[in-house]
Amino acid sequence: MFNPGSIRKIQVKNFVTYSYMEMFPGPNLNMIIGPNGTGKSTIVAAIILGLGGQPKTVGRGTKISEYVKHNCNTAEINIQLQGSTENSFIKVTRQFDIHDKSQWKLDGNVCSFGNIQDCIKYFNIQVDNLCQFLPQDRVADFAKLNKKELLRETQIALCRDDLLEKQQSLIEARAKHRSLLEQLNKHTQNLQESHDANCRLEGKVKNFNEMKKYKEMIADIDRQIAWIEYEDKRDKLTEIKKDKQSAQAIYDKYRQEMKPLEKEIHAHRASLNDFQQKNSKITQNIRNKEGLINTTIEKMEALMSKVRHFEDEMNTKLAECEQWDKQIQEATVKLEDSKKVYRTLLKKVNQDEHESQEIFKHITRCTDRKRQLQDQRDLIEQDRLAKKASIKALQYEQSKIENVKQIRFEQLRKLNKDAYSAVLWLRENKDKFKGEIFEPIMLELNVLDKSKSKYVESLVPFRDRLAFTCTDKYDMNLFIGYIRKQQGLSVNVLHSGPASTDYKKPKIPIEHLRKFGFGAYVNFLFTAPEPIMRYLCQTYKLHNIPIGDSSTNDCYGSVPDQLPVFFSDRSRFSINYSKYSREKSTRQDLIRGDGGLSLSLDSIALENIKGKLQ
Repeated sequence: MFNPGSIRKIQVKNFVTYSYMEMFPGPNLNMIIGPNGTGKSTIVAAIILGLGGQPKTVGRGTKISEYVKHNCNTAEINIQLQGSTENSFIKVTRQFDIHDKSQWKLDGNVCSFGNIQDCIKYFNIQVDNLCQFLPQDRVADFAKLNKKELLRETQIALCRDDLLEKQQSLIEARAKHRSLLEQLNKHTQNLQESHDANCRLEGKVKNFNEMKKYKEMIADIDRQIAWIEYEDKRDKLTEIKKDKQSAQAIYDKYRQEMKPLEKEIHAHRASLNDFQQKNSKITQNIRNKEGLINTTIEKMEALMSKVRHFEDEMNTKLAECEQWDKQIQEATVKLEDSKKVYRTLLKKVNQDEHESQEIFKHITRCTDRKRQLQDQRDLIEQDRLAKKASIKALQYEQSKIENVKQIRFEQLRKLNKDAYSAVLWLRENKDKFKGEIFEPIMLELNVLDKSKSKYVESLVPFRDRLAFTCTDKYDMNLFIGYIRKQQGLSVNVLHSGPASTDYKKPKIPIEHLRKFGFGAYVNFLFTAPEPIMRYLCQTYKLHNIPIGDSSTNDCYGSVPDQLPVFFSDRSRFSINYSKYSREKSTRQDLIRGDGGLSLSLDSIALENIKGKLQ
């Protein structure tokens, strides 16, 4: 008995490796058994794409056109579902072409994709829910789901909307409860702080009241002291007034007695003033005379100084005259000697005239040689400036080529921020590990010719290109603990495997494959650190996958059986053999690169530039 929404029939045309295929699933468990490459996953892909799924849900490819069989233009998927009653069926049809255009039909009638979604939703079919439909290539994504995500996806798979609403209400109630607890604790703490502050203030108020009381007592005592002091001062003032009256009487008595003496004192003071006036006039006259004497002395000293100066000048002139006389005598002697020398030289002039002409010719030749050397110097200077400009241009090209890794690092930040943050952390903490940990492969791997990057991109998955590579397993576990647990970053980490050189030896030497158009194996298309190269060759057999040219498309059937995978100039060929019939099947796919490794360091150009700079 089939439940509503069960798949009753699957039919595909020109789909991947199938030209035509029909399958009638049973009502219970259905198992598809067969060797690798026989099309088991193709049937799963047909179910996903036929029931409204996207290519990324399948995990293989990103475009629907990639599922059209080679040398075909269109493909078709028909899926028949069990209806609500036993004899009712619903047929869902999807037709698509190599231009990524799809057409949907429901029971043979053309419809929109929204109608297909309503039909699928009615039967609770969720091909994009990993808890309900788990393709082989999505197992890794399923393993990455945490407990909360697994619970949510399971609830969605059960199609119980009330579960999601109840869970959300519980989450909100829990958040509200936590908020109320925080408010309660905050209010309790504020109340305790207020109580403690009140207790402290009670002691302060008590001390303040006692201090106020004591201040009032002190003020009363101060008033009493002031009154006592006032009484004492008033008594003393009375006594002083009495003493003053008696002293005034004695003063008046003695003043009467002093009046004759005061008259004599006034007379002596008047005579003293006259004497002082006369004395001041005499003193002023003396000072005037002293000023005249000092002025006269200064004039005499100035005249004496001038006399001494004239004497010094006269002595100097006399000494100069004596020196001139000596010089005149010496000049006379030299003049006589010069006349003798002149007569001697006059005789030699006639003899040296011929030598002078030779010297003049030599000077002319030296001048010409000097001009030639100056011209050569100008040429050398121009050549030096040209070479200097060329060196600057080469250094600029070198810096631009070497800056590729920084550009790749910025590209990593845009693709995966966790991996970017992990690289920054690793660069600061390399001393924590005993072995070497390499940054993501997309930063370490360098394709020699960017036109060949599509071959490497089609073989190395995107998740591995973002992965870190460890040479030691202990370092690998330690690194995962630091990055995932402490830093909270989700990154992939690989182990390079045991040290070995077997990966460098291909099964068939490339010289034996020249006749099929093969020029090199994939591992010769790029450079990478030895542990990364070892991991890629051991995992993806890059050292046994040759790269051919256009002639390979005509002779791919004759390629040796030891090469299950190889490339031509535009296609990838995969050879499979049935375990039962040993029948050979060949799959040919168009090579599509995502451009992730096309930004490469041109090592050949870099070496050429370094050679020129040397």
